[in-house]
Parts: sequence; structure tokens; C-alpha cells
Amino acid sequence: MSLIPLVAHLIRQAARDPEAAHDFHDAALASDKTRELAFADIEDRELAELNTSEWQWYASWRYEHGGDLNPTLIEHLTQAAMGRYSRFKLRRLILRDRPTNEFAESAGAGVHAGELPYGTQWLTAQVASAQRDQATELMEDALQCATEASWFLLNRLTSRSEYSAFITEELTEFADNRSVNQALRQRWGLQAR
Repeated sequence: MSLIPLVAHLIRQAARDPEAAHDFHDAALASDKTRELAFADIEDRELAELNTSEWQWYASWRYEHGGDLNPTLIEHLTQAAMGRYSRFKLRRLILRDRPTNEFAESAGAGVHAGELPYGTQWLTAQVASAQRDQATELMEDALQCATEASWFLLNRLTSRSEYSAFITEELTEFADNRSVNQALRQRWGLQAR
């Protein structure tokens, strides 16, 4: 069992009040529980402890304190009925994840499918299931975050998506309007011009 049920009331307060968030951080630090909370193993039965916005706050706090992407939590947030800003916040967590970015930077050299970082698996699944408007959102969020994982996502969108041609056209227009260099265009999966 994780610490989540024990600190759920503190997370609820922290998600609503910046001063309570600061107090939460100080309490975790003072009790030497920051690492344990940042890497807490979340079980399905614990998801009822907090609402979606509170889990979103916790996921961000977890990331800021070096925590990993917990698949149970990420899948819960993915399935929740979220608005555009919440979807961006979730994608930003994935696109900034250290193991996902390290994998993207190394282009997966010597990594087998079962060894892919969770964030890479999640991004790949998002591309595979995306409808046209979702593919556009993924592209926009990748451009906003501008990380190695973002370039991995753009490459998947331009090469392995049902909407590859559409995304390639949109991305090419974006790159042309901003004079994006050829090396970066290639990282995104765009052909040399």
C-alpha cells in the first residue's frame, strides 16, 4: 500500500491552495517522505481517494520531485473526461519525462519493444488511436514542449499515423513559416526540401 491514502487530505488541499501546496512539500521534505511519495506505487483501488484534478496535481508534483510515470495513474488520467488544458498537462508530463527523452534522444538504439520506457509506449499508443483532431492536438503539444520526446512524437505522427499526410502538411507549413532548419525538420520526419 502506498502513502496516498494517508496523505490524500493533504493532496486535496494542496491541489486547491498554493500555500497548502507549499506546506505539503515542506511536510514531505521534513518527514523524509518526498522520495517515497514521488515514487509511490498507485493501485487501482486507490484511485477513488482523489478526483481527477487532484490526481493531476499529484502527478505534476511527483514529476517535479523526480518521480516516475506511474502507469496506473497515467492511464486513469488518460481515461478521465478532461478538457484541453488537462490533456496538455498530461502530455507535458510524458513529453518531459527523463527516461522517455533519453530513449528518444538515443533513437532507441539497442532497445527491444518490451524495454521501451512507459512514456514511449504511451506516446505510441496515443498516435495509434488518434482521430484527426487528436492528432492535431498531439502535434501542437509536441511543438509547445519542444523536447526530444516531442520530436519522437512528431516523427511518429508524420510516419505511422492514419493522418500522416495531413500532419506532414500542417507541420511543413509550421516549419516554413518559422524558418525551421533542415536538421530539425528531419527529426520531425519531414522530407528534405
